[in-house]
Amino acid sequence: MEVLSSGFHLTSVISLVLYLCIFLLLSCIVLFFLVVLHQGWKFRHIPGPKRSSVIYGCLQEVREFLEKGNNKLDLLMKWQAEYGTVFRYSILHRYIVVALDPDVVKEILGKPSVHWKPYVPYGIMGTLLGNRFMGNGLITEANHARWKIHRAMLNPAFNRKYLMTMVETFNDHADHLVSYLTDRADGSQEVSMYDAFNNATLDIIAKAGFGLELNVLDNPNNPFPNAILTCLNTIQSCIQNPWMKYGLTSKVKKAKSEVKDACDLLRRVGKSCVENRLAAKARGEELPLDMLTNILEASKDLKGDENFGIEEMLDEFATFFIAGQETTSNVMSFTLEQLGKNPRVLQKLQEELDEKIGGQTFISFHDMGKLEYLNLVLKEALRMYAPASIVNRVTGTDVKASTGIVIPKGSQVSLSPFVMGRMAEYYEDPLIFRPERFIESKHSPYAYFPFGYGQRSCIGQQFALIESRIIMAKLLQKFKFDLVPGQSWNISFAVTIRPVDGCKNYVSLRH
Repeated sequence: MEVLSSGFHLTSVISLVLYLCIFLLLSCIVLFFLVVLHQGWKFRHIPGPKRSSVIYGCLQEVREFLEKGNNKLDLLMKWQAEYGTVFRYSILHRYIVVALDPDVVKEILGKPSVHWKPYVPYGIMGTLLGNRFMGNGLITEANHARWKIHRAMLNPAFNRKYLMTMVETFNDHADHLVSYLTDRADGSQEVSMYDAFNNATLDIIAKAGFGLELNVLDNPNNPFPNAILTCLNTIQSCIQNPWMKYGLTSKVKKAKSEVKDACDLLRRVGKSCVENRLAAKARGEELPLDMLTNILEASKDLKGDENFGIEEMLDEFATFFIAGQETTSNVMSFTLEQLGKNPRVLQKLQEELDEKIGGQTFISFHDMGKLEYLNLVLKEALRMYAPASIVNRVTGTDVKASTGIVIPKGSQVSLSPFVMGRMAEYYEDPLIFRPERFIESKHSPYAYFPFGYGQRSCIGQQFALIESRIIMAKLLQKFKFDLVPGQSWNISFAVTIRPVDGCKNYVSLRH
């Protein structure tokens, strides 16, 4: 009898647990559909593609579009043509509003304390597959009050006086790139200018920012650029697959191991750099006037401030390399691509260089003010190829678009300077590369924001523009570039955008 009683009780417990699991599962399913219904009702007034799946929303349509060799930016442009300047789409239970409207850009980016950064993608960039990557750096910090403290601390490292002292560093590394290309300037070798720009800008940000001599341009096997690329590609994979961090497949395990090694390398190099600089200061040595010295001075050597210690310094170290190196090389690659496709623009630009710079081997801060057409060329390249092509925020209040559509409070909103830069609503013949457009007519400042807008605009935009002008001026002064035929000219989208085939050129001397 006791055995039967024990068996009966065990069966009852198992049955109770089973019923409870079924109840919880059904409750989750019901809750999911209630959320989907609520979200659908909340965004019913905003046009957009229908949910192709009750569970997955538009996810299948997105995947099929991407599998055809397109990227997310192509999809946004397709939907914009169908639904207008403000539309929404759904992924699982979540609705995302895409706002390609200057009024919305002005409101959302102009009030960073009201409209905040969402977890995707910024939280993913902060902690990548469980590894601290960009942490609470300027790009990823969602708390506006803490961000203001960090920004104020970093501002001295990017002021005009400091940037003027960096012109010599920019010239030195531009000359190094000229030497590198001269060895290959026989008119027959294929040169990936994306790789050349990427390595040169990495050397520049390392030297100008932290006094590091990476010399990646002469040592392509240096693990540093591969570590950055690994992190960028993994960020995009995590955005497309939010459950990746929970994956147990061998492919995911390999990705986790590679990301851990990459993050460890970047932060280990950064920590060594900071510790060596602090030790040099303690010994009373003369310190280089670079970003690191400025930051350590502003942060009182990382002591006595709970908001900014060694880990926060390493967050900014990783942030500078992602935001200050890869994006600049991409813009220069796309600029060179467009110059190769537009010989009229190239000729006009080289005539300006010959007239204003001539045979000068050093380009000063003052010289850059003379290069008006080069400035227009870079501005046009940034219009068509904004490196930070999508900016995401969560609305803290209702936001009204110029069309009258109201984006509800709590909406995740995507703004895209890339897509807006290619819209006929804001630019005449937007797919034509025509630098003169910026002096022939005026455009809404809120339709052109390649470096962001408002308080949270890119702190390093002037650094990037000065660097780009010096490098492009020296290369176009010295070389003739011919695009290698047969390239796809497609864009690879992985947080930033880059040319898929690397902007390959045949390089030869102009004179």
